[in-house]
Amino acid sequence: MPEQNEQKKPQAPTFNPKVKETIAAFKEDNSPKNLNNILNELVRSPLLAPAVFDLQGQPAPKPDADGRVQLPKDTKISLVMVNSPEGKHYYLGFSDWDAVHAWQKNPEQGRQVIMLRFDDFANMVSKNPDASGMVINPGENSLRLEKPLIESVKKQKD
Repeated sequence: MPEQNEQKKPQAPTFNPKVKETIAAFKEDNSPKNLNNILNELVRSPLLAPAVFDLQGQPAPKPDADGRVQLPKDTKISLVMVNSPEGKHYYLGFSDWDAVHAWQKNPEQGRQVIMLRFDDFANMVSKNPDASGMVINPGENSLRLEKPLIESVKKQKD
């Protein structure tokens, strides 16, 4: 029987299937209620974001026994952005690994991906004058959130 004092191993966050469901419902019926449902799910759910890591010449770190990777102290992380036909720049967020792989041209080649929360995206959008917002699950079932809406949701949440 395990001891009471034994620490639990870190669990990988579970992705929220309701994010995709609420986006689909909003696409079917573009109503304030459905938009509110999406926003409620997004503020509670982890999102994946493609990123580029600059390790500043350090060797690539190896995962520890729990599968976690500790990046070197001076690592620079840049999130991938997409451009709209109008020339606007958007951060990318994915609801789960299936959405990441559907977006990637060649999943085997892979991109580095980090996990963020809605608050992280909101902070980046508000601090980056070039960012117009974020796109959730780019592709057929995507949702574009503009900067004013993101900032409003963050303000209400805080």
